[in-house]
Amino acid sequence: MKKLFFVLFSWLTVAAQAQMLPPHFPASSASFTQKYLMPKDLSSLFKSSLPNAMRTMQPNTTMIRVDSVVRMDSIYSDITHRYEMFEYNNEGRIVKDSMFYRFNANPRMLESKNEYEYDANGRLVKKRKYKNTPNYDVLSLNATTDYSYDANNLLLEENGVFVNGSMSKENYTYNANNQMIELISKYKNSDTSNWAINSKVVFNYDASGKPNYYGYYAPNASAQLYLAAKYSIYFNAGNKIDSMSSTVLYEDSSVAWASKETYSYDGNGNMSVRKMFDYDTISNTWTPTITQYYQLNPNYLMSNVLQESDPWPIGFAQFFTNAFVHLDVYRFVAASNTWKFNNLYDYYYSPIEITSTKTASTSQASLYPNPATNVLNVQLSGNATEGQISLYDAQGRRVLNQSVSAQQSTLDLQALPQGMYFYRLQTDGQKLQTGKVTKL
Repeated sequence: MKKLFFVLFSWLTVAAQAQMLPPHFPASSASFTQKYLMPKDLSSLFKSSLPNAMRTMQPNTTMIRVDSVVRMDSIYSDITHRYEMFEYNNEGRIVKDSMFYRFNANPRMLESKNEYEYDANGRLVKKRKYKNTPNYDVLSLNATTDYSYDANNLLLEENGVFVNGSMSKENYTYNANNQMIELISKYKNSDTSNWAINSKVVFNYDASGKPNYYGYYAPNASAQLYLAAKYSIYFNAGNKIDSMSSTVLYEDSSVAWASKETYSYDGNGNMSVRKMFDYDTISNTWTPTITQYYQLNPNYLMSNVLQESDPWPIGFAQFFTNAFVHLDVYRFVAASNTWKFNNLYDYYYSPIEITSTKTASTSQASLYPNPATNVLNVQLSGNATEGQISLYDAQGRRVLNQSVSAQQSTLDLQALPQGMYFYRLQTDGQKLQTGKVTKL
């Protein structure tokens, strides 16, 4: 099963040679004042309201890269008593994430872990997943996944091998704008030499480049693919995602069931409330199921905390500007027509020191010179024709905001103090590029 919104993985030789930075384990919520949301955790929350058929739609994260003033340390759920902790190499990349269970003052017990390996370009190339055995703290290797990329650093293929001999493969296809338009998942059991298609997902974008539709195809009894689910995305006047709807279909195209989500935002563009509904085919009404309330830290940007490179069309840029503080989850109880508190999550992070910078160059734009003195040039590339760039200081304060065009644009840095800054570039088509620049 895949994930609906974001997950990490991989390590081996590089991680063994890398300098491991010790994780910060929170003794209690009171021991940290700054907290942060891990995208993987959000991914499992986002998929909670979607039918099983839709949960196969999320490709694995391809790269995990920290270009920020803070790094994630751990996630804690006070209800399930589970911690997820993260370790980094000296380049700021996650090389291990581990899941622990701890109740009250009892020792924490290791339940699972993922290890990550990167190439010289910082791309995730291998993931090793370990699962629990009957004894806590004793893990065994469950699967290994290898990742390959094209010349544009776009993820082309994932190849997974499980310890039982089964294999999995995922192939990605992109359009001229480097947007993913097709994902085909295959599997091969240990007792057969033939690959079988497990699913196919197709993606559609509107005229401005925003994603508006996913179609999920599954094999029937004759191994023929049919449209098993469809997923529609709707934007408001401010180009924020207003709602999403999903419909699960029988093979004859009749509706099995449907669900939807609606979103409310604060003045900074952060999702503050997320409401989920299931469709009641008897009463022809939408029934509430889950409501989530988000608290954020206005002093830090989400893009300044963790940057992921993932082909999935929907990312955090569409939902959040600032870093998470806390999440409360409520579930609707139909029998009593009341809401019941279901879960809560706290997110912890700590400062990191950035010691180097490189000229940022991707399919969206190049920024140069970097380091810069009085001016910074921005050159859009690919099919981008215009955009908006913002600079933020180490405290997350926006110090510059300017429009850029297809021609070279110049940012005046004379009034800015020397130091490290982070940029957030949003181009037409809602594409996001983030990174760091140095002012000399």
